[in-house]
Amino acid sequence: MSRAWIGPLLLLLTASCAAPPPLEPRPLAPEVARLVRSATRAVDAGDPRAPDAVAELLTRHPDSVDGRRLLQSLRMREGEDWTVSDEARAAWERSPGDPALLYLYARTIPDREVQADLFRRVTELDPSFFFGHYGLAVSLLEQGDLEAARESFTRALAVRPGDPQSRVLLAKTLAAMRRAEEASAMLAEVQAAHPGNVLAAMTAATILVRTGRSDVALLTVLTVLYPYAQITLPTPAARTGG
Repeated sequence: MSRAWIGPLLLLLTASCAAPPPLEPRPLAPEVARLVRSATRAVDAGDPRAPDAVAELLTRHPDSVDGRRLLQSLRMREGEDWTVSDEARAAWERSPGDPALLYLYARTIPDREVQADLFRRVTELDPSFFFGHYGLAVSLLEQGDLEAARESFTRALAVRPGDPQSRVLLAKTLAAMRRAEEASAMLAEVQAAHPGNVLAAMTAATILVRTGRSDVALLTVLTVLYPYAQITLPTPAARTGG
């Protein structure tokens, strides 16, 4: 009996095992997305009203991982790093199969390699859990593993299409990969859709500085941080030296 079929079968089985599971899109409901954007913008900008914005999000949606993540960030800024980490670990240990609790614990870990391993476990627990891919992408970006970070941000966006923070950090990754034109185009789209996105403005400003456009970079940041200031960005014809 011929065994010629064994090789192709093994290749098929190997490919099946290696292929990542399909991702299920889980976009936020419009009202939740609005509250998340508002709270995120306030936290990113260091707005003194940030605690109120986060509290509103959690009051309306107590199970919001976005809200719990932002609350962690606020507390850690106040020097509660170890307390936040201990609480998150204890919560996860009570429910070790909960991907959200593992994510919230993992993001408090200062060791990026350990953190990345935990985020990978999150994606194994629930391949379509947005924050597993997002957290892993951020950790990989901070470690300088740009191609892996790009892939993880792409998976995060497959789960939560159009997520502004993911798109901004994907743009940051592309810029670090010397793909500045793609990065700038993506940031422009985010800024057009979400004019108050602080992270988008800061990332765009960084790219502008690197390309010798420091004057426009400053105006880009000021326009977001001081939304009531009468600041007009210079038109291409008005720019000099760039």
